Amino acid sequence: MGYHAGIGFKALEGAAEIGLGGVVLVSRGGWLRLQLYRATRWVLLGDPNSWLGHQLQGGANQMHGTAKLLAGAILVGQGFVKLLLVASLLRGARWAFHAAVVLLWLFVAAALWRFAVVHRFWLLAAAVLDALIAILVRAEYVRRGADGPEAQAKEQVRRK
Repeated sequence: MGYHAGIGFKALEGAAEIGLGGVVLVSRGGWLRLQLYRATRWVLLGDPNSWLGHQLQGGANQMHGTAKLLAGAILVGQGFVKLLLVASLLRGARWAFHAAVVLLWLFVAAALWRFAVVHRFWLLAAAVLDALIAILVRAEYVRRGADGPEAQAKEQVRRK
């Protein structure tokens, strides 16, 4: 149950990253910053000292030029990788389990490194979530080791 929920969440996250990355790539920097300010204004209106509001607007200030293009490309790329891995995991491809665990731990490392630089709380939350999903994927791989398609094929070959 936890495994399927985790990879389902990753599928939604991948689709959202592709959509958001596409918007970031095709929009003008000034328009994007304005939309991010409008989206976060409600937080600061309720509490002008809101930590969350200032975190969100700090991110909005960084959305211009090369940083905007890089952010959009990273979002789209990560989204496609996540959707590919989720589809492969659902098909039961053995290679996908190894690739997913490695990539999830790389996402954890990247989020922690980025947190050390910009101190955004959501990066810690993303790192913890990716770590939990990596553990669930590894546990599912171990569980399938005895009853997976490759194990059954080896058993059939051994019987002959």
